[in-house]
This record gives sequence, C-alpha cells and structure tokens, in this order.
Amino acid sequence: DDPRGCRGMKFRLRDRLERPFPDKLVGEDYEAVLADQRNGSGSYHVKNEAGPRAATCNSQGLAAGYPCQNVDLLSMLDVDELAAALGESSEDELNDIWGWTDPSSKREFSIVGMYRGTAFVEITDAYNPIYLGALPTKTESSGWRDIKA
Repeated sequence: DDPRGCRGMKFRLRDRLERPFPDKLVGEDYEAVLADQRNGSGSYHVKNEAGPRAATCNSQGLAAGYPCQNVDLLSMLDVDELAAALGESSEDELNDIWGWTDPSSKREFSIVGMYRGTAFVEITDAYNPIYLGALPTKTESSGWRDIKA
C-alpha cells in the first residue's frame, strides 16, 4: 500500500492518457476475453456479480481492475459513452461529478462535467445506469467545468 494514499493513481492516469480508452474490465465482453485467455476458465463471471457492469472488490483489492477498499463497483459508463451526444472527439475528459435526487419522484441522477459539456445519467437503479444525453458547452471547451447541484 502507498502510504501517501495514492494507490489508485496509476490506474486513473492510465485511463486518462490512453487513446482509445482502455476496454472496460466488466461485462460479458470482458468475461469472454478472460475465458479465451484462460481456456474457458476465467475468474470473472457476470452472473456472479450484482449487475451487468458490476465488479466485486477482490482479495487483491481490485474491482474491475480499479483499486477498491471494501467498496464494490456497481456499474460504469466510460468517457466515450458519456460523450456520445456531443459527437466523436479525441479531447474528451471528465472533471467533476455530482449527484442530484428529484425530491418528489426520488429518481437519482449523475451530472458529469466534461471537457466539451455536461452529461446526464439516471442512476436510480445503480446497477443499470441510463445515459440521458449531454449538453454541449455554450462557451469554450474547458477542463474546469465545475458542477453544483
């Protein structure tokens, strides 16, 4: 363990710098890749997880290849999925994320700041997030898109 608390930094940097973005380490596609690599005996099975994009924190302290400490990954959308409504670009990055709950319906939403705008995801069912779309910026692209809900 890194005494400075930066244990996961190499994973975040890897994801930020690799283009195209690395494949997700969850879901049926990942399960098939593992099975191919290990002659049909992969250690990750979607049916054993809580949802189709979920991963349990394992004994090595990883959930879907990301550091975890007694926290399971319930689901994930990658940058390309979040930027889908903005059109293809090689400059997409994420910089802030906030949650908001509608007080009357109790539906939960994730509001994600991106280089070229803001993405919206319904997360009422945390195992099955629903991408709602993205709002492009009216100004210039920025790595400092601060979200407040």
